[in-house]
Amino acid sequence: MNNKRSIFRKIKLRWLSTIIHFTNRIYLIKQKILYSNAFASLLSCFLLFFYEVLLSLISLPLYIFIKPGKLIDKKEYMPIVYDTNFYIRRNLTLGSLVVFTCYLFIKIVIVYILSFPYLSELGVTSN
Repeated sequence: MNNKRSIFRKIKLRWLSTIIHFTNRIYLIKQKILYSNAFASLLSCFLLFFYEVLLSLISLPLYIFIKPGKLIDKKEYMPIVYDTNFYIRRNLTLGSLVVFTCYLFIKIVIVYILSFPYLSELGVTSN
């Protein structure tokens, strides 16, 4: 049992380390945007968007399965205040996921409803 906890702790720490690494990259890109010219800043904005989406996808399992209060044992990993940032990012990512899922569902329903009369005229549906 202790071995399983050790393995899960290592996985959690490695996952958290990856997320912090991506967060650091995003911070560096934001600093680069501040001090670069227009064209370089435009390219950095696209790179920033890519990293933000990638961070959201990587963080999604962590956001779903771990509550903000149980994220870090502060003695064990890093003595940083990460709970508020995690809570805000978690709410934004999960909220965006819900909005995007609702948008896709509504879009599919609307396309189905609007295309049904045309399909019945062509004889594709059975009456």
